[in-house]
Amino acid sequence: MFPKAHAAAYLIISSKQAWYKVFYPGHFYAAYLTMQAENVDASWCYQDVDELKETIEELKVKALFSEENVVAKKKKVVACMVLTEAKEKGFEVLPPHYNFSLADIWSFSSGSLVPPLRTIKHVGVKLGEDIVKERGKNGSFESMYDFYVRTKITEAAMLDIKDYGIGEWDALLKKKGDEERG
Repeated sequence: MFPKAHAAAYLIISSKQAWYKVFYPGHFYAAYLTMQAENVDASWCYQDVDELKETIEELKVKALFSEENVVAKKKKVVACMVLTEAKEKGFEVLPPHYNFSLADIWSFSSGSLVPPLRTIKHVGVKLGEDIVKERGKNGSFESMYDFYVRTKITEAAMLDIKDYGIGEWDALLKKKGDEERG
């Protein structure tokens, strides 16, 4: 028998989650994705809704036919579904960036979700924290080269950062600013 106290607690928690999802959806998605950060792949930030739906189907197949760590694969499916839902609701999901991303927490600002550095392959929480500390201590990184010199980043992580085009975010922001000006 399921105790009434547990049922009441679940009711309160689910009611609060629903309230946040309705009235503060951007913050809800940021908080949810922070809790699932280890299950989110930075490459998903570059995908549109249709591509994410294909990714979900691929992940479901992998979860079905895999004998190892099925629970982790199912968590990836759910995280991808939540990210897809956020994009469907019109939230922009920016790629992680060494000058704006936090180490371990998704942030929400101006209608955009920004993933943490740990969503990048080969960049864990410790390296992400080191990057954020360096940025706080000596200011924003001027370039990819400046980033590489000032951090203790591994070659594998640097290659992943270049593959994801994370340094190109600066050009994206500049282009967006130019379009807004005229």
